[in-house]
Amino acid sequence: MIWTRRSMLAGFGAATLTGCSKTGSRRRPPTTPNVLRVAVPQAQRTRLDSGARLYFAEDRTVPLVAVAVTIPAGLRHDPANIPGVASMAIGLLLDHENQGRTARFAELGATLVGNIADSTAVLQCTVRRADAPAALRLLVDSVRNLPTDTATFERVRSHHLGALESLRGSPANVAGLGVVLGSYGVSPPTRVLAAGTPHSVGGVSVGYVRQWHADRARPGGANFAVAGDASLEEATRWVEEAAAHWSTDAGPKVGPAAPQHRKRGPRVVLVPWPMSQQCTIAYGGRRAAPDSADAMVEKTADAVISGAVTSVLRTSGRMTYGTRPENWTTRFGRLRYDVFTIERFDVEPAVHALNILSEWLLARPLLDYQEIDGARQQSLASLMAASTGPENMMRRLLAWADRDLDPPSAEYEIKTREGLTLLTLEKAMLRLSRRARLRICVVGDRETIDHAHKVLGSDGVEERTANALIGDTEIGDTDG
Repeated sequence: MIWTRRSMLAGFGAATLTGCSKTGSRRRPPTTPNVLRVAVPQAQRTRLDSGARLYFAEDRTVPLVAVAVTIPAGLRHDPANIPGVASMAIGLLLDHENQGRTARFAELGATLVGNIADSTAVLQCTVRRADAPAALRLLVDSVRNLPTDTATFERVRSHHLGALESLRGSPANVAGLGVVLGSYGVSPPTRVLAAGTPHSVGGVSVGYVRQWHADRARPGGANFAVAGDASLEEATRWVEEAAAHWSTDAGPKVGPAAPQHRKRGPRVVLVPWPMSQQCTIAYGGRRAAPDSADAMVEKTADAVISGAVTSVLRTSGRMTYGTRPENWTTRFGRLRYDVFTIERFDVEPAVHALNILSEWLLARPLLDYQEIDGARQQSLASLMAASTGPENMMRRLLAWADRDLDPPSAEYEIKTREGLTLLTLEKAMLRLSRRARLRICVVGDRETIDHAHKVLGSDGVEERTANALIGDTEIGDTDG
C-alpha cells in the first residue's frame, strides 16, 4: 500500500496538521480497501505435573530457542510498606558481577536477562536449539539461588538508590512522577514504582529480601516459556527435566496481590524548578494491560492524540521536537504519558490546550475511513512483527503469563485488528483525553508555575516539590 502523511497519522508515526482537518469523505469507505495478509504462530498453554505452567510457541524461522522462567514476584506482590523489594530481588538475580553465573550462561553463548512485570519476575535467555535443555536448567538454578552475600546486596542497594537520585536531576522524570501521583493518588508516587522510595530501599534488610524471594521461588507458582525452533513435546520434556530437582513444595507462599486501585490524585501537579530556562510538561494516565485488545486500540488512539497535540504546539508555540512517549509499570498496572519541553513564555497556550483536549478533539474530526484503513494495516503489521522470531514471541508469551491467561487464537488476534473501526478509535481517544481521566504535570521556574496557575485555577491543582515526589521527608509515606 502507499503510505501518505495522513495515513501515518492513524498509525504510529508523526502526525501533521492535515490529519486534523475536516474531509468530505470522512464517512465514505474507500472503494478499494487495502488488505495486509498476516500469519502469526499459535501460542499454547499447558499445565505440567509439578503444577507449573508452560507457555509455548513454535517458530522454525531460525535455529534458536528463547526460554524463560517466571515466579509470582512482580510489582503487585511488592510489600505495600516496603516498596522496592521485588526490584531488589531481581537486581540480585541479575547482578552483573556474579562472575560464576555469568560464565555459565556465556558457555552456552547466552546472556541472562530479566525484569519484573505486574505480577511476575522473569529470567530468560536465547540459545541454540541444542542448548535449550541446559539453559532451562540454569534458569531454574538461578531462580532458586538468590545471591545474598553482604557485598552483593549492598552493591544492588547502592544501584537502586542511585537510580532514585537520578530522578531528581531530570525534569522529564519528575514530570512523569507528577502524572503517577495524579493517576493513583499515592504519596510519594515512587511507592507504586519498581525502584521504591529512598526510605524503603535504604532500610530493607538482606534477610527480609531473602525470605520474600524464597516464599515465591517454588515450582507450583512458576511459569515456563519456550519460543522458537522446537515442538511442544520437546519443550515439555525440557521443562520437566529442568524442574525435576526443584523442591516439590505445593506452591508459593504468596499473600494477596495489590487490589484494583480506583483512587486518583490531583488532576494537575505543578513542580517548581528554580532557575529553569524552559518548561517541561507531561500528560497521560492509566492504560490497559499489554497485549490486550484494549491496549491495541489505546496504542493507536495515543498516537493520534500525540500527533494532534504536537501539531497544536508547533502552531501556537515554538516547540520543534514533538512529544516523547513513556511507559511505566506500577503496582496497579501500566501508565503511559507523553512529555515535551517548551519555552517558558509558551506555557499558557500549551497548558490551555491540554486542559481542554477532549473538547478540542470532539470539535475537530481527526480521522476518515482512509486513515482508519491505514491504522488497521499498521496494527496488523505490528502484530506480525511482534510475533516473528523467538525473542519477539517470547515477549508476548510472558505478557500472557503475567496475567495468567490462555493465549488467544491467532485468528482472533487478526480479526480484532481487522475489525478496528472509526467509532471505536474515536471513543478511545475521547476516553483517554477527557478531563476526569487525563493527568498533567508542569515543571518550571516560579514564573512558569504562576502562569500555569493563571490558566488552570485551583480546582484539582496541587503544587509539589521534586523531593516530595521522589519520597523525601516533605510528604510522609502514606496513602493519604
